[in-house]
Amino acid sequence: MEGGISNSNKRKFLANQKLDRIKMQSDILNPNFIVPFSSMVHFCHEENYYMNDLINTPEKAVKFIERYTNSNPYLIIPFECWNVLNKKIMTDL
Repeated sequence: MEGGISNSNKRKFLANQKLDRIKMQSDILNPNFIVPFSSMVHFCHEENYYMNDLINTPEKAVKFIERYTNSNPYLIIPFECWNVLNKKIMTDL
């Protein structure tokens, strides 16, 4: 398996690769907003728990978008409504 338990460098590379895709898409599409989302998976079993160590958290994704794109991140919390026009102040992160 790529980035197995003994290869944290590969797991880090794969996680960063996902963020790089966000930047590439932002560079091409030039959106006003980027709404990061994930599968919300947390590995609980002892055989794959190690995979949680280098995941891209919502906070990490927001900071990446702020720093490396020209878009505004909008992290939606459960049951939140958004009018898709207004920028969200990301002070809670």
